[in-house]
Amino acid sequence: MLEQRRLLFHTADAVLANSSMEPFGLVGLETMAVGGVAFVGSTGEDYATAGHDAVCIETADPMEIVHEVMHLQDTKAETRHIRERARRSARRYSWPAVLKGRLLPLLRRSGATRRAPLPQPGPLPELRPLPEPRPLPEPRPLPEPRPLHTPETAVVSDGPRPIALVLPAVPARTVA
Repeated sequence: MLEQRRLLFHTADAVLANSSMEPFGLVGLETMAVGGVAFVGSTGEDYATAGHDAVCIETADPMEIVHEVMHLQDTKAETRHIRERARRSARRYSWPAVLKGRLLPLLRRSGATRRAPLPQPGPLPELRPLPEPRPLPEPRPLPEPRPLHTPETAVVSDGPRPIALVLPAVPARTVA
């Protein structure tokens, strides 16, 4: 499963990971680590530098995403450089780099690096047998698939691979 996700993140034109609530989204960092193009939100992803190693989305307007995707498709060399720089940037946030560069200095300053004796394990509790599993309920039928192009979906195509974007429902306006 992990290898499939890495492959998807690497081969996708872009990975949309623009949470408006998560200040350090790992999906964007995982995307960058495999050389993918991460679209991250403006919530303070410390690992992303707009236009250098990621695309930073500043608004909730879906057209900003469309504009950025079209720009990436028009500038293949720039996109390739973003992918290369993303991989290098993500290395700063590998576990060994974080432990060595951030956590250990904090522990040293606090004096917490002295070794304390490890607690001795006590006796294990007696294990009870597991109850018999209950039968699973009958599965519900799947809903009918929706067509690709609906009023909520915009299909953008500038080449052989169309891009489907699901847009939020917008109430119709009446122009007088």
